[in-house]
Amino acid sequence: MGDRVTLEMIAQAVSDVWGVSLRDLRGKRRFASIVVPRQIAFALARAHTDHSFPVIGQWFGDRDHTTVIHGIRRYERELRDLHSDLIAQVERLIEQRRRATFIRGPVMTFQTVRKVA
Repeated sequence: MGDRVTLEMIAQAVSDVWGVSLRDLRGKRRFASIVVPRQIAFALARAHTDHSFPVIGQWFGDRDHTTVIHGIRRYERELRDLHSDLIAQVERLIEQRRRATFIRGPVMTFQTVRKVA
């Protein structure tokens, strides 16, 4: 169980790479600078966890499952290719944190990766 990826890990990695706060990522604001990372987080949550659309939506600010589905479709249609370098950074962070949690346990600090302009 200790080697599982959590929604928190995914959200924190997306937050770190995109430079948006976890609060904004889970909040109600719909600025493009927040919506894009949030939709990417939806897709990564679906890919790396067994959580359903409603559970992912609930965790990311009480969103409807159809919002999650829409975000994942947008990710597959355009965001994955458009932001492939940043998504790769996020996936590396998720894997590093998954391994670190498995090896050391859940209490740890994470390195922050900043978006490259």
